[in-house]
This record gives sequence, C-alpha cells and structure tokens, in this order.
Amino acid sequence: MFAHQTEMHPLLQQQLLLEHAQRHDYWVVTYRLIVGGDVMMVPTLVDISEKYDATPTR
Repeated sequence: MFAHQTEMHPLLQQQLLLEHAQRHDYWVVTYRLIVGGDVMMVPTLVDISEKYDATPTR
C-alpha cells in the first residue's frame, strides 16, 4: 500500500496530485493547516459555517 500525504483545503486543492494518484492507483491522505484569516474571506465557507453553527476554519 502506498499513500501520499499532503496539505489540502479549499484554498489549496491539489487537483493535479489527485489526478496523478487516480491514474497510478495510490491513496492521497490529506491534512489542512489553519490558513489564518484567508479562509474567513471565502464567502462559501462563511455561509456553510454559519449554517452549521461552526467557524470557517472547522
């Protein structure tokens, strides 16, 4: 079993890496760092967080 661990979140989506993993049949394991104030400025994430009574960084 092989997996590639990488940072991934709405502001860093890693689409090329995902496509490569699919072509070569390996897993991508992701994590996200708190991206600071940047995520607080993404309207979709703010809307979702308000709907579920959470913060955009969650």
